[in-house]
Amino acid sequence: WDGTEEPSPLLIKSPVHTGRVKLLLQLFPKAKFIYIHRNPYDVFLSAARMADTAYWYSYLNTPTNKEVIEFIVWQYQCLYRNYTRDRSLISRENLYELSFNALNGDPMSEIANIYEHFGWKDFVKSGMKDSVARYLSSLQGYKKSTRSKSLTPEQKNMIRSMWGDSFETFGYKL
Repeated sequence: WDGTEEPSPLLIKSPVHTGRVKLLLQLFPKAKFIYIHRNPYDVFLSAARMADTAYWYSYLNTPTNKEVIEFIVWQYQCLYRNYTRDRSLISRENLYELSFNALNGDPMSEIANIYEHFGWKDFVKSGMKDSVARYLSSLQGYKKSTRSKSLTPEQKNMIRSMWGDSFETFGYKL
């Protein structure tokens, strides 16, 4: 970047950053936040799948299934607690929250809504709508992972017990 034009914004997609709102605002006071929430049951299944397929490459020793589940529960509680505590520090014009289902159901409309909310260049005139349309078209035929596992009644009870507040905060049924 040579300073002659406005730099492109940096986009960081990382669930663990939801627990770092205060730090991110200290580092980037004008930061914009897009928070995508998801049904806690789906979050648990997704995190368990990630632990089962990817975490194994970073462990220094082999945890038990119980330890992995405890970590998943602990991490979600920390991130949820920190985000809901600190999101009030973000000005309304710099925060956009939406559900994963809304984004997944109509990505074009949701992305247009994000552009409008933040007052970014017109979604259509900027050419971004065409870029998004091309990307979405490239996903045709993509099959999302179908989870072979479903939650046991014990797991559902544990999630309701440990993450119950998040169901209410984001409007999910227990």
